[in-house]
Amino acid sequence: MNTLFSPMVIGRWSFPNRIVMPPMVRYTLNSRDGRVTDRSIEHYRDAASSTGLVVVEATAVAENAKLHTNMLGLWCDEQIDGMRRLAEAIHETGAAAMIQLCYAGLCSRDPSSIALGPSPEYFDTTRLSRAATIEEIQEIEALHAAAALRAMKAGFDGIELHATHGYFNCRFLDAVSNRRTDRYAGGSAQGRTRIVTETLAAIRKEVGDQMLLSVRIGCNMPDFSTAQENLLEIVKAPLDLIHFSRGTVMPAADPSIPPDFPCNTVVYHSAKLARLSPVPVILSNEIRTPGQAQYLIQNGFCDFAAVGRGILADPHWARKASSGDEGTIDRCYGCADCQWRIDPDRCPAALRRSVLRG
Repeated sequence: MNTLFSPMVIGRWSFPNRIVMPPMVRYTLNSRDGRVTDRSIEHYRDAASSTGLVVVEATAVAENAKLHTNMLGLWCDEQIDGMRRLAEAIHETGAAAMIQLCYAGLCSRDPSSIALGPSPEYFDTTRLSRAATIEEIQEIEALHAAAALRAMKAGFDGIELHATHGYFNCRFLDAVSNRRTDRYAGGSAQGRTRIVTETLAAIRKEVGDQMLLSVRIGCNMPDFSTAQENLLEIVKAPLDLIHFSRGTVMPAADPSIPPDFPCNTVVYHSAKLARLSPVPVILSNEIRTPGQAQYLIQNGFCDFAAVGRGILADPHWARKASSGDEGTIDRCYGCADCQWRIDPDRCPAALRRSVLRG
């Protein structure tokens, strides 16, 4: 029986355990030019300690496709050296290092620009937007491949393609927001997923078998049955991992979830999708305690458990869990707006540590 602390091997890559630090954007640590800062490196070195895999936060593949002015980037060669330092810092902890590539689309924070998506208007945003042309879609696919090559040169072990949480690729997968009628049309699973499968193929062509390749997709696109259709198309791409999360919006609580299942709706329905995956699976979304993560691994729901805010609240989460010191973990308080993301010193867990230290 596998446990949270069982090693894992995928191809020629080894992972000391099944704990994943998932991608979580932290703009206060980054510079406006997309380059890695010393604070970024310190953050990842601390948080990576004793984890099996770190997926570096959403990283822009184009300067005009950022989620925020202070967002990591891999749109130019000048950013490679800083990324190399970041990958080395993660590797020094014993963890594998992947990086998530992202094109913001409707989630861009630049109000002066016209955002690109599959269709011209949406139910959940007032952003000025228009439908991307086929030529622009192909250009964006190429931008991801070019950024992946830079990540490989920087020494990362793998790439994760961001296709969740309402960003550009996610909108194509969502049958509600994708109202196209061309070959990327939202009316069929093959059309909806084409941008993802083409981008994954472009990345694989660029990096060969020298990197792990993952995609993060939602379990509700917009519903669970559509997500299943999407998955069955996406797994035809050259993948090594699949990372499940939510889609464009957070799904409502599902009363049919068994009362003894210790995680939320996203994790439950992601676990059901995971049974259909021919490659290893990462589950994430509000997995905050070692007990939750252990339950998922031991019961075969996934191969890796991603602990996001739990690791932000206590960067020694993995070390304490592995040494049996679960009771000493500084727990995440589940703030509606993550205070760590705004300012690490405002995180309630950090404030509690400060008080205890006197």
